[in-house]
Amino acid sequence: MSQAPDDTISKIREVHKNIKKARIVTISKTFVDEYAKTALQSDTSFMWIDGQKSKVVAGDIEMIVNEKCMVVVNHNIKLIQYQKRLDDFDATNSNPSKNIDSLLSQSNLPVLQGKKNGLIHYRLKQKEALYEFVDIYFDSNTYLIRQLDVQYNAERLGSSVISKVSYPVFEINPLHEKEMFDERRYLRIEEGELKPEKDFSEYRVSKSEVFVLN
Repeated sequence: MSQAPDDTISKIREVHKNIKKARIVTISKTFVDEYAKTALQSDTSFMWIDGQKSKVVAGDIEMIVNEKCMVVVNHNIKLIQYQKRLDDFDATNSNPSKNIDSLLSQSNLPVLQGKKNGLIHYRLKQKEALYEFVDIYFDSNTYLIRQLDVQYNAERLGSSVISKVSYPVFEINPLHEKEMFDERRYLRIEEGELKPEKDFSEYRVSKSEVFVLN
């Protein structure tokens, strides 16, 4: 084990910091501890990013963010929520690549654990954090993240639960459908009011009046 070379970490941070357009599939699993083979919970989500626009599909929830608004569709209870976008809202905060850059910059210098099967494995630690350590795996050719394992601090949380997040798909600069981030896929204006589009005719519409910040 050795301290991660500065140039490698710099390349990894640079790659993730510069991602503006991507298609990402995330699989999140929670285990009772690092020895458990069966997950307590498993979730898969799909994300499309294009600058300040994004779309996320996770279970029964579908969410889009564009320059004008945020729309959340709950297919389980058949509800469409519409909210004006605040001027200071940064859609890139939900971008996994931005979170990776932040994690690498805030933690102590990552310790190289080894290289295997085309992956570079680092371990991150941070004093007085909620986690004991984070094992993070990057593709040795593209430097893109492939897996993130978080061992939480048992003393602080009263549990040694471990979270494993994998990224089986992390495609840069994919082709997006033209209407991918368009709220008009779900809503239309009729007589000055928001109404669901015909594919969502049985859905209720909830509108939040949010004042745009100057």
